[in-house]
Amino acid sequence: MVMMSYENDLGLCSENDYYSSICRNQQELIKTIKLFKKRNDKTVIVHYKLTGFFPFSTLRKLSSQIKNRTDYIDTIFAVKNIFRGNKIIDGTILKHFDASERKYLLNGIEKIREAMENVEKSDLQVLVDAEYTDMNEGINAITMAMIMLYNVEVPTVGLTFQCYLKNSLNSIMQNLNIIEEFNLCWNCKFVRGAYMLSERQYSDLNKVPNPVFDSYEETNSNYDKIVEMIFNYHFSKKYSILLATHNINSIRKACKLLLQTNRHTGSFKFGQLMGMSDHISLQLGSLNFPVYKSSPYGNVEDTIPYLVRRFYENSSIFGNVKNDVVFIRKEFFRRLNPLSLKN
Repeated sequence: MVMMSYENDLGLCSENDYYSSICRNQQELIKTIKLFKKRNDKTVIVHYKLTGFFPFSTLRKLSSQIKNRTDYIDTIFAVKNIFRGNKIIDGTILKHFDASERKYLLNGIEKIREAMENVEKSDLQVLVDAEYTDMNEGINAITMAMIMLYNVEVPTVGLTFQCYLKNSLNSIMQNLNIIEEFNLCWNCKFVRGAYMLSERQYSDLNKVPNPVFDSYEETNSNYDKIVEMIFNYHFSKKYSILLATHNINSIRKACKLLLQTNRHTGSFKFGQLMGMSDHISLQLGSLNFPVYKSSPYGNVEDTIPYLVRRFYENSSIFGNVKNDVVFIRKEFFRRLNPLSLKN
């Protein structure tokens, strides 16, 4: 599972830098897709962030216009039409965009459409990452428009749901109902979330309700409840679900549910960050559960800030590192002992 790493807000760039950035991000995405498509690797997942193609302000504006389910579906179909080449957006929710905002929206969609042409007739899956709550509705609407186009027969494109959000279950059910209504294939990734500290700081600064659960325990409970719900859901078409977590208790519960429900393990996958919780990944692999390691890549200027933010935002889970050290130490000394390797 490969992740394009970029952190910059394209809206803060000059116009020339903006165009060069989205063109570069598009070419990186196309290069990655073509690389794995050429290898005919049926197990590859590419995931990326829409902020590599749109300014933050564009996604926030799109999100702010979505007030209810009707607005959400209207936006999905408006974006779907743009993907199909129809750039006339008057009469839709997008009519509230000024000329500059429309330009950014149309350019971003066009670059993604050109990249997605390389995914067709392949077994690759493309997951779109969730980001900040004030832009997630817009991100989901664009992703759902892609799902309308590419998930008719197979689960090619997927959403990401952050289970540390208080409204995460409602968001999942809303999108799941739309998938079923339009007879599409479901694809999603469940994460706890990587913007917890930023979301809390934003809510404190702007005196708005905190969208994130107040405790790690509440997030864990919500994550497990969502996973159990999705395990017991009866999908009408093909589906693909990635459980992205380092939490050993959540993983144990999910494994137990997999065995109890007799679900096809190829449709349910586990995922962890490269270099983290490797002992868990290895154990899952030894039990024949599909496991993915998310590997960020890119130039130094983009990748280092990306990794630093993840270290900062995921500080709550870094207590698990001591467990990694214990397992690595045991394995190190096991390999030093020739007798143990014969067992």
